[in-house]
Amino acid sequence: MNTFKSVSMDEGLKLMASDKDFVLLDVRTPEEFSSGHIPGAIQLTNETFTKQDAGIFLS
Repeated sequence: MNTFKSVSMDEGLKLMASDKDFVLLDVRTPEEFSSGHIPGAIQLTNETFTKQDAGIFLS
């Protein structure tokens, strides 16, 4: 079963170093995302994120 998990930056760095089976979701605004983000991150604005958007990652 796929789940979503919010983690701190330190926890995220440890997880990314040890596991390659993840989706890094950046929920900041497009402007914030374009000012700098972690390579490979997917940007979906928190305020406009929908259940349909979530389905993309659960398939």
